[in-house]
Order: sequence, then structure tokens, then C-alpha cells
Amino acid sequence: MAAQESSSSPQAHALSDNGVGGSPKCAEEDPGRKLDFYGHEVVFNEGERVVRERSYQSTAASYDESREAWAADKERIDDIIERFGDRERKAISRKDWKFVKGLCRNGVPFSERPRVWFSLCGAAQEKKSSPVPYEALKTKAMSGLGEKVARQIEGDIHRTFPSHPTFQRPEGTECLKGVLSVFALVHPDVGYAQGLNFVAGMLIMVCGHENEEDVFWMLTAVVHKRMYPNTYGEDLKGCHVGQKILDRLVQKKFPRVYRHFEALGCELSLVTSEWLLCLFSRSFPPETVARIWDSLLFEGFKIFYRVSLGFIRLHHDEILRRDNLGDLVTFLKEEVRCCVNNEQVMRRAFHGIGSMRSSKIIKYAIKGEEEVDAMLEGLRKRRVDRQGG
Repeated sequence: MAAQESSSSPQAHALSDNGVGGSPKCAEEDPGRKLDFYGHEVVFNEGERVVRERSYQSTAASYDESREAWAADKERIDDIIERFGDRERKAISRKDWKFVKGLCRNGVPFSERPRVWFSLCGAAQEKKSSPVPYEALKTKAMSGLGEKVARQIEGDIHRTFPSHPTFQRPEGTECLKGVLSVFALVHPDVGYAQGLNFVAGMLIMVCGHENEEDVFWMLTAVVHKRMYPNTYGEDLKGCHVGQKILDRLVQKKFPRVYRHFEALGCELSLVTSEWLLCLFSRSFPPETVARIWDSLLFEGFKIFYRVSLGFIRLHHDEILRRDNLGDLVTFLKEEVRCCVNNEQVMRRAFHGIGSMRSSKIIKYAIKGEEEVDAMLEGLRKRRVDRQGG
């Protein structure tokens, strides 16, 4: 399972020169590197280093509070998680659901994430309902996967978090290859698409390469139960629709930001499409991604919109001050890359953007489906015309 919090420090996961939960070997080779709990290098903008380090320590303190809250109600939490893993939401009362939602929104303790995520994202149910054991599926995938898909996966393995210690070792890359290969075999409607490698890679960081089977079932549950439908389907239709929904939410919540992007001749998707395809995992620091996923893997894809809007809300004024497209994109990517204060982002997501009714999202989704269908049909017709000519 994932690395455990050290008992030698009240803030065992706080930023340090030697890293926490990462690779001791890596830290010894370069004592000056800052590693987060998952062994990923923490990047600071040098001009704001002191402020960002203070923010990181503030986030660490919030995790201590979260760990204490989980410890205080451990028996109740364990019971709910066990029942949820058996039958998902049908097994728990509305009161219990709200209780767990509150805990997840405040952050799941590092050492609890593997088992909590496995149950709350629906992976336990996916595993239980499978008629074929994972090892049998893997054996078949290693020999029976189509050459084109196998080549695509092989090509992306070493592009997945290449600087992270886990994926600099054979155990990590073989785990990633196994998970993606079995997924492509079992889900031919999806097969393999870029973005899946980063979602799977994040799961491996948190759960450990030794838990390959659990990572596979979690990836299956995340794609089919917690992401927008058909995100990785043909023509990435779901990704396009999900982006349309976000566009409309930004237009509604932050009209000045929306108009600013328009004035610069830029679509929001230039920045946010990667967030959607990779569930933030390729863009934000791993600890921040994990904090987002604490809620997303329980509540569903609505959290993607909350966090995206929360991040925009956090940088609203700075976005409007950037009157050059290049400067704006660079600014946003830098803020994402250095976003170590996940407590601040989650606070904005849940308390800084107002209400977000499911009925409104459904309405935007229906409109988005129509627009994307028309766009894809137009592309198909142009392809046919070119081939005919």
C-alpha cells in the first residue's frame, strides 16, 4: 500500500529537503530537492518561494486535523466504507453519505487513501462482479492485445511522470504497462487513449505498484463511474462535451473571465482540456491532485467543475490583468504547476463559487452533446469529401 505517515513528526507529510513518502535514494542523491509525500519534486516560483513554502506548511497542518478527525471516528468510518464497498450508495443512509462527504472534502489521510479510494470510487464492486480474475486477464492481454494498441501503450509508458522515482524503476513501469494493457483488452470501447496513462500513474503513486490489481479496478471504476461518459471514447466526444459544460459554467459564474478569453482569441480549453483528460494529474502537483480526488472519487465528476471554477476564482483578478495570450497561458500553467496550497483551492471550490445544481449541469450537457455531435458530423463529412476528391 502507499507509504505510511511517520510517527516521528506531528507533520509527517510536510515539505522537507529529504522528502516524505518518496524515494530515500533520490533524496540522498540530491539533498536540495524538495519532495512531497508521494516522492514528486515540489516546484516553487523562486520569486514567491517563502510564501509558497508557508502555504505548503499550512496545508500540512490541515492534514493533521483531517487525520485526527478520521482517528476519532475510525469505527464508524470503517463500517461505512465496508458497506459502501459492497453495494456502493445503496448500502448507506443519507446521513452517513453526508458524513463521509464532509470527511473527504476535508482530505483523506495519506495512509488511508488506498483502501478508502478503492471502496468509494466503486472499484470494490467492479472487482467483485468480474467473472475473470485479474491475473488471467493480464496473461491474455500480454499476448493477445492488438499490435497498434500495444505499441501506443509502450510508447507512453516512459512519458508518464518520467521524473518520478516510481516510474524510473522497472516495477513501476511494468505495473503501469500491465494496468493499461488489461484495461484496453477489457474495455475495447475505450481501448487506450492518451490521458489514461496519467490517471493510472497517479493511482500507482498513491496505492503502490505492488497493488497492481487494485489499481486496475480503480482505473476501471474512475473511467466508467467518475468521469464524464465517453471521455476517452471515439473522437473523444465526452471530453469535448465536458469542456462545453465547463465553458458555460465559466460564462455564467465569471463572465468577465469568459469575455477576456474571447477578446484574446483563445478558448478556455487551451488550458483546461488537459485537466479534463487527465483529471488534473498531469498538471497539478500530486498532493493537490490527491486532495481533489478525495472528493471526486466519492462524489463524482461534478467535483471537476467545482475545482476548475475554484481555481479560476482564486486567480480571477490576475487573469484579467494579463492582456497578452502568451502571458495568460504561461501564468496559468505556472500557477497550476506550483499549486501546493490545496487547502486554499478546495476552500474556493466548495465555498467560493456559489451553488451548482445538477439540473443546470444536465441542461448544459444536453446542449453540449448537440453541439459536439454537429461538430463531429461536420468533420466526418469533410473527411469523406476529401477522400472522394
